[in-house]
Amino acid sequence: MTSPTSSRPAGIRHTRIHLDRCARACGEARRWARNTLRDWPPPDGCPHGRADEDIVLVVSELVTNAVTHAVGPIRADLHRHPDGSIRVAVTDGGPAAFTHRPAAGPLAEHGRGLAIVAALAARHGRDTTPARPFHARSWAVLTPTR
Repeated sequence: MTSPTSSRPAGIRHTRIHLDRCARACGEARRWARNTLRDWPPPDGCPHGRADEDIVLVVSELVTNAVTHAVGPIRADLHRHPDGSIRVAVTDGGPAAFTHRPAAGPLAEHGRGLAIVAALAARHGRDTTPARPFHARSWAVLTPTR
């Protein structure tokens, strides 16, 4: 379910989707992100080299982490700013249980998601708040390619 926000200053766009914490959430999030980006041409004066598939990959990685490691509901947001940057935010109920995870080995099937996000994003991070049901937010900002 998406709910576009229309009361934004010129050049800023926002949309949100609520997802169930299940295996199909990642595919739903990728489709939502692709459809949103297709409908959001870059702002006037912004380079047209935006790498939409990079944005979709970041959405997928952050939602996958929420499905795999968090509890409670999941919410994903996309914000486009006038400079053409895209902020991806995935909010969840916080970690199910914290366990130290060693770095992924060369043949490991899991453990590379945040490294991928770091490679594609200009900046990224994770914030927590005491509010429920959404307790933790992972985010990344991707800038237009030049």
